[in-house]
Amino acid sequence: MIDNAFELVTQTMERQYPDHVAFRYVAADGETVVEKTYAQYVQDIRRVVTYLRGAIPDIKGKRVALLSKNCYEYGVNAFGIILAGGVVVTLNQKKTWPELEYEIGLVEPSLILNDGVDYGCRDQLVAAYSPILRPMDSFQDSEPAMDITNTRGHDDLMVLMFTSGTTGRSKAVMLSERNFFTTVGEQVVFGDAMLDYKHTHMPENKNDVLSNFCILPLFHLGTFICLFVWPCKGWALNLSSDLRDFYRDVRLMHSDAMAVAPMLMESIYKDVRRGRRERLNGLWNPCGSSAMFDGKMLAELAREDMMITQVYGMTETCGDGIINYAQDEKHIRSMVAIWADMFSEDDAGLVALAVKEHISTSKWPPSIAEIREIMTRIAHPDIIPPDEAWEVVSKYLDTEGEYNHGDIYRALPRTIAEAVDSIGYGQLYAMHVAYARGHAAKAGLDRVAFMQAYEDKVERQRRKAMLPGSLRQKIEAVSAGLDDGTRSLIEGVNRRYEERQALYRRLAEPRDLLALVGGEDAEAKLLEERERRALEARYERDDYE
Repeated sequence: MIDNAFELVTQTMERQYPDHVAFRYVAADGETVVEKTYAQYVQDIRRVVTYLRGAIPDIKGKRVALLSKNCYEYGVNAFGIILAGGVVVTLNQKKTWPELEYEIGLVEPSLILNDGVDYGCRDQLVAAYSPILRPMDSFQDSEPAMDITNTRGHDDLMVLMFTSGTTGRSKAVMLSERNFFTTVGEQVVFGDAMLDYKHTHMPENKNDVLSNFCILPLFHLGTFICLFVWPCKGWALNLSSDLRDFYRDVRLMHSDAMAVAPMLMESIYKDVRRGRRERLNGLWNPCGSSAMFDGKMLAELAREDMMITQVYGMTETCGDGIINYAQDEKHIRSMVAIWADMFSEDDAGLVALAVKEHISTSKWPPSIAEIREIMTRIAHPDIIPPDEAWEVVSKYLDTEGEYNHGDIYRALPRTIAEAVDSIGYGQLYAMHVAYARGHAAKAGLDRVAFMQAYEDKVERQRRKAMLPGSLRQKIEAVSAGLDDGTRSLIEGVNRRYEERQALYRRLAEPRDLLALVGGEDAEAKLLEERERRALEARYERDDYE
């Protein structure tokens, strides 16, 4: 089994399957199907290597971003970057400009290859990154590099791929060659299972060359991994870039398999049930996450000679952590039942509301954690974004002053009040007015202190709220069952931690604190500062004793 990108390109694609179709896609006229063989594919990959060597000196380890819809050039550039020694960065071209700007700034690409389409922030992209912005087909006039060698270590960074950002800002997941080809090996085994199914259920068609309809975006791991899996068998990828063209493109390009979002699975089901299967042009293997699919629907499709594949995985694990292709109803329904069981203790209306919100705003089937994130936000309206929370607190400080704040737990949402209380209202107020008293160095410390405390409170509440009720009870029961010595130890550690954090806050910028209170008793305050630092050191020692 091939376990690296270099051999996949130079041995499998180029030598084993040169005449097999690697890609199909519909031309701009909407009717003509363009085919690219693996021999043509590899030649273009070699052209990318030549181009990148000239465009990026010492490209080893440098990042090259792909910002484009699904297209043939996406695969060409991805492998060209890898064989040149660079790191592929996949970006979602339909994100907002602040999101894109953050992600591009985080990965610092040496080059951005882009399809030139305006998805809503083209002007900002050009203004900010025109020096490194290049078309996806920049390689086409380059000569194929014939002197490539495998210079990549198996554990070297190969791909940076961003998560969906459901639980906060997107994270750039670092994936090595080993990560990818571990998943590829599992998928190739599944490919053999597909062939077995085809030989059993479609004996009239002995062709062992399968094709996969790629309509979900290539910046997503579930589709991007197909660039590595399907060449292992010399199979074809049929590319489509717009859900609105689904039936047109399926009609023009026969496909055996397809990764599906919930909306597409529903459409396939309706076509099969209503006797319109010809619209699918021979499609027989819909593959998708079990999260949003009705078990009865999937079982019915299986009875209609559809091979149902249920998968679940994460970007962090480089793909499918669970693959179920057992076709009996018991296995199909059991996969769905796991999801249902996780929400059995929750209010059905709240679950339904969270699910509806997710599927109306995302192309991807959700995880349990994603649904619970939305449920938590709906059920806890007092948990508002940190910036909004600080605005509330800032106005409260200005209104109430230093001594007339009253009961903050009645005046402010509970989570906000707890954050203020953890700092100390007086301390927070002192930081708040420092700038107004001419202490420029203290500007913004009030906001920083509050944001840190508030985000910590929110995260604790969020984690607790995301657990099913019975699991929360079990955890609390385990905690309650600790012996007195263990509980005392834990409480002592937590107490020392909180005291130390409070101490750190008091000791922040001590010189400026002296200036804040006046210079007459500076010596006395300096001695106090030294005493506090000694206390801090004692707390640090206690942690290791």
